[in-house]
Amino acid sequence: MPYGLGSSSAIAACFCELAFEGKSLMQKWQAGRLALQKTQSPRASGLDLAAQLKGGVVYLKNHEPRGIAIDIPKEIFVLHGGEKADTTNWITNKNPDAGSVQKMGTSAEAFLEHRDWIKAMDEHATAQENMDIWPQNLRKLRDEWLKAKKVVSMKSCGAGGGDAWMAWIDPDNAEALTQESHERGFTLKRYDVSAQGTKFQ
Repeated sequence: MPYGLGSSSAIAACFCELAFEGKSLMQKWQAGRLALQKTQSPRASGLDLAAQLKGGVVYLKNHEPRGIAIDIPKEIFVLHGGEKADTTNWITNKNPDAGSVQKMGTSAEAFLEHRDWIKAMDEHATAQENMDIWPQNLRKLRDEWLKAKKVVSMKSCGAGGGDAWMAWIDPDNAEALTQESHERGFTLKRYDVSAQGTKFQ
């Protein structure tokens, strides 16, 4: 599964594995999906949850997680900035834009329909910006890199304002940006995907 998935889905997947031992994948997924809907909103995707449980990359069709083959472009990198947004304060004091919330909840499914990485990243970034939930240090860096055309697109991986950002970078710029990131105290690396779902020792 791609790292950088929503932390809430990772917690839900671990809970499902522990609480529903002996149940089928679909029974675990349905229980986790219901929990996400109750805690996040009826728009909660469930796609991350399915990937956490099943492993690899999945597609939800008729509310059933199915494995799919998808290549991660060499231009995809992840930047870790070490700062998370104060989402508790955001939820308490902000009134999220309904349209942006809906786009956030269905962004993964939308991408799997059109398979346009840059379009999907830009759409997700716009929704996140409208919700105003990004960590400030990475927001400033994103603005600088986009203005200087060092990156083509860049968005937060975490719907709740996590410290991991996905960036579409020309591989020729990767070495310089890796060094620049290090000098700022950030970490930039290629996107990594494994086929392992939630596992317990």
